[in-house]
Amino acid sequence: MGSTALENEIRETDGHGLEELLVSTDRLVGAEFYMEECSACRAMAPVLNDLAREMSQEAVFVRIDGRTYLDTALRYGVVATPTFLIFCRGTFLLDMVGVIHPALFRDAIRDMLAHRSECAGRPMTPPRDISVYE
Repeated sequence: MGSTALENEIRETDGHGLEELLVSTDRLVGAEFYMEECSACRAMAPVLNDLAREMSQEAVFVRIDGRTYLDTALRYGVVATPTFLIFCRGTFLLDMVGVIHPALFRDAIRDMLAHRSECAGRPMTPPRDISVYE
């Protein structure tokens, strides 16, 4: 599938599109795992849209359907929706689950942006497969 642009700078993507993005950008990446029938996901949509608009120069936001791409969701440890994962240069930084107060969400993203230089010096590394048998 890759990525398709949605309104407000949020891209709909799949696992392959997310991995490509993680290794190809120096901007912060925010990935939301959601499901269409999830009321909490619908409640967070305007918050994510506002953040994507507000921070379009510093961050890239994507959405991944957790039901359609269950293998990707499980690979990243997603067990509930919405789950928001934040990455910098391919490095996982933070996850947030559920309905999050807009100010808290915004502050968390801004904090990650403020400290982005700390992860920007690290080499970009794609996420690795995690096995429960390791």
